[in-house]
Amino acid sequence: MAEDWPNFILESNAGCALLWEGTLRPLSKRYIVQILYSAVSFPFAGIQKYKPKIEVVSPLIQRREEDPDTCIPHTFDNHVWPDRPILCLYDYGEWTSYEPISICIPWTSEWLACYEGWRATGEWQGGGHDTERQRRRQRHRK
Repeated sequence: MAEDWPNFILESNAGCALLWEGTLRPLSKRYIVQILYSAVSFPFAGIQKYKPKIEVVSPLIQRREEDPDTCIPHTFDNHVWPDRPILCLYDYGEWTSYEPISICIPWTSEWLACYEGWRATGEWQGGGHDTERQRRRQRHRK
C-alpha cells in the first residue's frame, strides 16, 4: 500500500487486522477513507476474513435531500458505525486474497465519483449489482 498510495497511512496493525486511512478527491469533495483488512472474520461488524472493508469517515456520505427514503446505492449497513455505510466495490466472487489491497484505492475513488453524480442527479452511473434488493431480502428474513 505504501508503495502505491503513500498518502494512505497504516493507522493500526493489530496483528490480525490492518487499518489504513487516507484522503481521496475524485471530483469536487475531499474524502477521508478507511480500509480495514483482517485475517479474522467479525460478522457482527461486517468484517469478512481476507476481504477489505472500506468506509468513508469524513464527510459522511448521505442520502439525497430530494429523496431521503432511498438508500445510498452500492453500500452495506454498518452495524458498528451506522452513519458510515460499508462501500460495495466488488462482488464477493471477484475478490481473492491474492489481490493487492492497494487496488481498492482506485475502486473507491471511482465509487466516490459515482456517489457525487448520484447525489446531484439521482442516477447511479457506476454499474454493479442491486444491493438494495439484497437489503430488502435480508430485512424480510429477520
